[in-house]
Amino acid sequence: MQFANGVFRMTVAGDGGPDYTVQTSTNLLNWANLLTTNGPPGFFMFGVTDTMSTPQKFYRVRLGP
Repeated sequence: MQFANGVFRMTVAGDGGPDYTVQTSTNLLNWANLLTTNGPPGFFMFGVTDTMSTPQKFYRVRLGP
């Protein structure tokens, strides 16, 4: 993970093929899907530029169906 110049970036490592869903929450109880991708072999990176709209955000990655 890295945070620089108002941009949050996270690298996710995993197997190629299954779907990965990146989710975000402000309270760890209610989660919203941010993006879903079919992960390439190795890793993928995603970034969020809207980091100033809430004082804190949490992110998690879930393995799809």
